[in-house]
Amino acid sequence: MDNLELPKLWDHQIKGLSAARERRSLALFFDLGTGKTRTAIEILRLQFNKHKKILRTLIVCPSSVVMNWQSEILKFSKISKAKIFPLRGPLAQREKTLQLEDGIFATNFEAFAFPNFVNSVLANPPDILIIDESHRCKDSTAKRTKNLIKISKAMELERRDTCYRYILTGTPVLNSQIDLFTQFLILDGGQTFGTSFFQFRGKYFYDKNSFMPKQSHFPCWVPRPDTTEKLKELISRISVQAKKEECLDLPPLVRTEVEVELSKEQKRAYEEMKKEFITFLESGVATASLAITKALRLQQILSGFIKKEDGDDHVFKENPRLDTLKDILSDIKDTSKVIVWSIFHRDYEHIKKVCESLGIKYAEVTGLIKDKQAEIDRFQNDPECRVMIASQSAGGTGVNMTAANVMIYYSRSYSLEHDLQSEARNYRGGSDIHDKITRIDLVAKGTVDDIVLKALRDKKNLAEQILDLKKYL
Repeated sequence: MDNLELPKLWDHQIKGLSAARERRSLALFFDLGTGKTRTAIEILRLQFNKHKKILRTLIVCPSSVVMNWQSEILKFSKISKAKIFPLRGPLAQREKTLQLEDGIFATNFEAFAFPNFVNSVLANPPDILIIDESHRCKDSTAKRTKNLIKISKAMELERRDTCYRYILTGTPVLNSQIDLFTQFLILDGGQTFGTSFFQFRGKYFYDKNSFMPKQSHFPCWVPRPDTTEKLKELISRISVQAKKEECLDLPPLVRTEVEVELSKEQKRAYEEMKKEFITFLESGVATASLAITKALRLQQILSGFIKKEDGDDHVFKENPRLDTLKDILSDIKDTSKVIVWSIFHRDYEHIKKVCESLGIKYAEVTGLIKDKQAEIDRFQNDPECRVMIASQSAGGTGVNMTAANVMIYYSRSYSLEHDLQSEARNYRGGSDIHDKITRIDLVAKGTVDDIVLKALRDKKNLAEQILDLKKYL
């Protein structure tokens, strides 16, 4: 359907495209930054050309990349913008848009928790289903996962001649190989691992805690001795894999930690919150009734503020972490661009003031910004815009910020996915324009900073293993 001069594909992308010629269902397990979106678009072009029309296509992805799919399709194909529909806003409006006969529809995972939206998809199932970041479907009990399985089955029944399903992720296993079951059930209807989760689990895993008394038993499912090799062999039949270090000629990634002190007020508040779940401040009181709330309050203190009982923030008068950030930004060459990652709204305000005090122009990709792409384009293309202030949740997935050769983690979440995704925004295909990429983590030694960073280095996802975190708090 199109004849387009495009940048040359990498070998692993060509391999993915070749596999798509042979299979109706395919997993692209491409490391972050290795071009899985471009590969998926090439596969769409392949199928559209084969059928000589735009097939009804549904792309399910994180909210932050719905618009990115539209921009990438426009960049890498001649498909008209009039045929691409980013589904955002009220669900009723999305359902109305889905009544159109053909086109490419992109929406977020959260929409599939709502029955009316799911029914509007089932009323006219897609010919092509793409699940971007498919590891988000790993929970077999989640409504959105169950509904995506239902949609996949409907495609098999009603779209036999044009049923194509693809899952894309660089991290198919975040916590356990059990994560694979539902991703593959959506992909191939159970051909790889069957349709019963319990049979799959019983075949490849065993309960390490089965010996425990019934009243105190909690299951701990671990792989059987030969599971890993068996799963690898099964997965290889229906997937193409690409490791960043094997398929891209990337510059070195240099990781470094910069130790930051706490002010006297921060130290006192941190110790009180850690021991007593409460701290008394000049402007009020801050408390935490749950371990996860306590962990959040401790992180806030390290960043330079804490949310009080009345809902307002108490900002610490002295904040050595912010001073350290200012020193680092002052020392970085004028020709370098920097992404400053953080997780709190209050952080963004503080970082902006630092940039303004240094006369540094900045862009912002956070949950507070509507036109994120305009901010990204400015950062990428304007030589005077040297700092990107970014949220790991809003800017950490599916965007390209390769103009930066330095990333600074002012604060970080417990999520392994957020960490991997954010690091891949400027350590990816295209970052070979730099001699090296530097990651700087600001760390207060002996605090939750240490715990979280060590867990992330060990590929642990504390966001889903809060019990592991509790023992340190």
